[in-house]
Amino acid sequence: MEKSTIENYIKQTIEYLKEDAIAAKEDYLNAKNSNSKLFNDGVLMGYYHVITLLKQQAEAFGINANDLNLDNIDPDKDLMIPSTNVRKLSYTKNPSGNDENNHEETAPKE
Repeated sequence: MEKSTIENYIKQTIEYLKEDAIAAKEDYLNAKNSNSKLFNDGVLMGYYHVITLLKQQAEAFGINANDLNLDNIDPDKDLMIPSTNVRKLSYTKNPSGNDENNHEETAPKE
């Protein structure tokens, strides 16, 4: 297999990952209920992790991010959800004294 074929494969795959990651953020922001938000948050965090890892590995191997089409995405800026949209959990002690799985969710104000 030619080197250019492999390079094109990697570049195109990364381009698709970036597009899907941005779409996942939009899906999260447009989710209508808490179950959809939770699901889309997990999807988005997966993309965040993958793109962050790709950027870190490129740097570690001395590969210019531009050569991999990674120069125009900043996971911390482009894929993170503003804190006003994040669910907050407040833990309370249940009567038995066991704190596990006893929490109340506070939805963000919309």
